[in-house]
Amino acid sequence: MADNHHLPDVIVVGGGLSGLCAAIEAARKRCAGGTRGKAGDTGGSTALSGGFFAFAGTSFAGSLGIADSANLLREDLIATSFGRAKTDLIDTYCNLQHELFEWFEEQGIHFSAV
Repeated sequence: MADNHHLPDVIVVGGGLSGLCAAIEAARKRCAGGTRGKAGDTGGSTALSGGFFAFAGTSFAGSLGIADSANLLREDLIATSFGRAKTDLIDTYCNLQHELFEWFEEQGIHFSAV
């Protein structure tokens, strides 16, 4: 008897920014699968932020004459969380945020707000 069940190559858990980026990359690699989030709509916690992102040291900021750094971003994220955020997660984001910004640019997503 033939097996009619096909397992997906990937299931992305989460429909927020990270999950959707992972789904885009999986699709680019021609993986079959889908996303699953806890909410009925996509957006996750990114939707709660109004869709704004925090980046530092980008070419966009440089073109506006804004001098910032990953360390200043780290300090700002800790301050705006009133010290409640997990600093190891903030450190990871601050160390990788420049790559994320460049990935967005490669996808044709360009930022205009500062």
